Amino acid sequence: MEDAVQDLLRYKTLAVGIWLLLLFALERAIPAAMAPAGDGRWGWRRLMRNAGLWLVNLGVSLLVVIPVPA
Repeated sequence: MEDAVQDLLRYKTLAVGIWLLLLFALERAIPAAMAPAGDGRWGWRRLMRNAGLWLVNLGVSLLVVIPVPA
């Protein structure tokens, strides 16, 4: 039974990872907010800010989402 749970968690992790990569690619291709005119560094700042938010979300998720054994 434990092997089935581990397999499910692996597939779930893979599915979420693919989904996030797809959303990331779509956001880079068709941004929801257009970059303001300026020095052109706005894209990198936005990317770094989003990466920071992702890291915070990852840490909080590990504390909040607890796998429930069957």
